[in-house]
Amino acid sequence: MISAPHNTFCRTLRFWSFEFVSNFVIRISHLVGISRFSGLWQSSNGALVLLVCCLLITGCGYQFRIAGAPIGVTLDTIAIPIFPTTSSYVGYEADFARILREEFITHSRVRIVSEEKAQTVLSGSIYSIITEPYTYRVKKQTIHGLTATDEITRSREMRVRVEAKLTDRETGTVIWHDSSFIGETTFSVSSDPLSTRYNQRKAFIAIAQDIATRIYAKTMERF
Repeated sequence: MISAPHNTFCRTLRFWSFEFVSNFVIRISHLVGISRFSGLWQSSNGALVLLVCCLLITGCGYQFRIAGAPIGVTLDTIAIPIFPTTSSYVGYEADFARILREEFITHSRVRIVSEEKAQTVLSGSIYSIITEPYTYRVKKQTIHGLTATDEITRSREMRVRVEAKLTDRETGTVIWHDSSFIGETTFSVSSDPLSTRYNQRKAFIAIAQDIATRIYAKTMERF
């Protein structure tokens, strides 16, 4: 089960940046007669001010965040099952799950485990995958003295919408839910169907990487 600190003052201090704390120390230093920040490190009064500030912060459990580690509450494990889709694009579900897991593996220290062992479950669905013509080229043909003009698609635009939610597995509490993860890009259309299919999959992967980054950020900002 996930628990958060309840002390309002301590929670406020947790979200101070180092720059803000530095500015705070400077303001306090002026009150005790230190004219320059550099003097803070040389003055006994300044050293006392700095010590008091550090004690206030550490006394509330403040820690500078280690890269990739959650803040605010404890999150050690997460499960990321495959996101199903009702679209006709077979195999894209596995691509999305792999990319989303790689995002957490690369940027966090949270372990990815099975749902039975996880503190939280990151689940959802690929709500829609839509492709539409984006650019055309004009092709003219003359047959039996008659000229016909055809518009041939040169590129298509792909739009993907993903719904996702993070759930505390033990309590069933939904920590966050968002159905507005949308990404779009274009891909080239070739006379070779295999080439077009390859370009289309590359487009999906690019969108999936962008959405995975946003889902990761939304998850980790809660901690």
